[in-house]
Amino acid sequence: MGRWKYVAGTTTEKSIIKGKYDKYGREKGVWKYYHNDTLFRVEKYFYPYSVDILYHKNGKISEVGKSFTSQKKWTKIGTWYTFNEEEKLIDSITFEN
Repeated sequence: MGRWKYVAGTTTEKSIIKGKYDKYGREKGVWKYYHNDTLFRVEKYFYPYSVDILYHKNGKISEVGKSFTSQKKWTKIGTWYTFNEEEKLIDSITFEN
């Protein structure tokens, strides 16, 4: 329960994950994922669902979609949208549940 921060890697290649767990040990709220101090993923949890945003290296949105988490399994659900590095929609895919 509470805030959580995971740091891995070396001084030149570092990954950081920040988020919170609820009293049941499930992710809650906003989780942020960094690689070398650059944000590359944000997940907003509404357990067992989350809204996921992935970013290009230039900070623009790369993908947006929803997912479902159950028993340590993460699954994309619904329609996911993919954007180019100028944030123009280039594709979408719908996952069957």
